[in-house]
Amino acid sequence: MQPERKKLTESIWFWIYLFSTAGLISLVILQGKFDTRQDLEEINFRARMQTYEDSTATSLAVKTPSNEQIVTLTPLYILFGLIFAVSWIVLWKQRILSKPSQSQTERPFQA
Repeated sequence: MQPERKKLTESIWFWIYLFSTAGLISLVILQGKFDTRQDLEEINFRARMQTYEDSTATSLAVKTPSNEQIVTLTPLYILFGLIFAVSWIVLWKQRILSKPSQSQTERPFQA
């Protein structure tokens, strides 16, 4: 008689894996919209800093190339990617590696 295995959906690692996958997919889908919005925000930021620099005559402006964004989604990609990888590995270990071998389950009862 085999011990009853828990359902996959009863594992917290399954849900972490599922939500991190959804997070990564959402980031990929929303990347274009974020880039457009962030470019506009950074143009406004640079304009305000240039105005401030001109009015105070001090060098406090942030010097960045105009085509490089200051704020990116890279930290979120790294975070969701790490959560995705760790949860997949733990879930895989729980479901695949902890399976009882067939030789143990099919062995006849010996008295």
